[in-house]
Amino acid sequence: MNDTRVAYVNARVRTGDPLVPFGTVLAVENGMVSSAGFEQPDADDWTIVDLGGRTVLPGFIDGHVHPLLGGGHERGCDLGGIDTIEGYWSAIRAYQQATPGDGLLTITGYSAILVATTHVNRLDLDAVVGDRAVLMVNSDQHGALASTAALQQAGIMDAPATAQGQHIERLPDGTPSGLINEESIQLVRRLAGPPSEIDAAQDVLAGQRALHRLGVVGWQDALLGTEFGTVDVGRVYLALAEQETLTARVTGAIYWDRTRGLEQLDSIIERRAQYSAGRFRAPAVKMLLDGVHEAGTAAMLENYFDAAGHPLGNSGGTMIEPADLARVLIALDANDFDVHFHALGDRAVREALDAVEAARRANGYRGTRHQIAHLTFVATDDLPRFRGLDVTANLQLVWTASDFLDFPQYETYVGEEAMSRMSQLATWDGYGIRWSAGSDWPVSSPNPFDALQAAVHRSLHGEPLDSIRAQHLPLSTALAAYTSGSAFSSRLDSNGVLRRGMNADFIVLGDDPFAHENLTDCVVEQTVIAGETVYSAAS
Repeated sequence: MNDTRVAYVNARVRTGDPLVPFGTVLAVENGMVSSAGFEQPDADDWTIVDLGGRTVLPGFIDGHVHPLLGGGHERGCDLGGIDTIEGYWSAIRAYQQATPGDGLLTITGYSAILVATTHVNRLDLDAVVGDRAVLMVNSDQHGALASTAALQQAGIMDAPATAQGQHIERLPDGTPSGLINEESIQLVRRLAGPPSEIDAAQDVLAGQRALHRLGVVGWQDALLGTEFGTVDVGRVYLALAEQETLTARVTGAIYWDRTRGLEQLDSIIERRAQYSAGRFRAPAVKMLLDGVHEAGTAAMLENYFDAAGHPLGNSGGTMIEPADLARVLIALDANDFDVHFHALGDRAVREALDAVEAARRANGYRGTRHQIAHLTFVATDDLPRFRGLDVTANLQLVWTASDFLDFPQYETYVGEEAMSRMSQLATWDGYGIRWSAGSDWPVSSPNPFDALQAAVHRSLHGEPLDSIRAQHLPLSTALAAYTSGSAFSSRLDSNGVLRRGMNADFIVLGDDPFAHENLTDCVVEQTVIAGETVYSAAS
């Protein structure tokens, strides 16, 4: 235990506590906040740190993130930031040359919209990589482009047109185009086999370092399990916690395998009990309800449209039948699991709310903390239900920036009426919705200040689209979502606010973000967890 007493003085302390929102002194004792206000301790056994007017905020909690994947991107070949197809091919050639052999090459981070609009397929990739099995996974992790060799080795190339038809796009001759989604990606991933737990631990530690550098002190890992062709990161967290190298506070959501039924409940209960050491717990279950809009797999209430504005006769499918989903929610809720839904489309969001309503009706309000992540589209009639059912909206705020997603392309996909309801932050906030915030890294930036910029300005750089300019959140609301809101949804109840008895988990900034026009310019100078510095820009 940290048995020191440190008083940080001459600071702008923004506590996040509505009762005492400001102060100039933060006193830390034994890793906990002993006071936050204006009085400096006068005892002789306190270490005094003069912050010279710097700003102190509660440490960020990322409510939906994948550090195993993000750390792997830090250590592998990531196409994020490259904005041309030729740039992709150049990076892949270099990576292939640096990675000799005949094993599967996995490359991450390409833009699904760029590939879709340029009509790239496996033949273009084959021209770059030859007969090497290559899997390019896009930035949202739900779509990929595979080479012919990869498709052949995975048994996809010769699959009949009806096999997994909703997950494999095809060329005019009926053969797979190389663009695959969801389960088909996992068929290809299996060619490489899962990484070792040693490699996975290095990826998680790389992710932890990256997140601490950005002021993140804790998070909810939104997928514990082996279902996506990797090791169970829950086992990795457990080992790191037992070794005391897990400095972050981590909760996890155990993946619900939708191909199985309630027979998996006992094993999930057992894993929840096992996953408890140091700063790691697993109180939640992750349920994947739909896909993504770029692939037409996000479940919408109305049909998708083609480029000419004609309905395609497809509105995207939900992955669990509503009646089955309700039965599962009732059982999970009765066993005190928080359920973390993936739902982007308005129909998927509605079915998640319906299932929670069934659980609340069957079990009463048990204090379970259910949340829906992503929710790019929400039907107006469903907005009051969030507060009524006590469901948290977990937003990936970077996605709301008009220069992150291609809003005109989205309007082509979903039509003008649905587009009028896309990420309507101010309208949604008017319904008293409880907010949480997560990056979904490596899908999008893990930097909380990018998320705050997107929420407040609806643009990461420059001016937002006129149509969404007014649909923004106040900085105080967005900041609370990334601190106390995500702490609540992740059951990190001693985090998110700086007041007596809370964890001394905080960050130090050179400037006050409330005085910044461009929040992306904010830089974390120091990240502190339990009174111990886990990141310092100075070192």
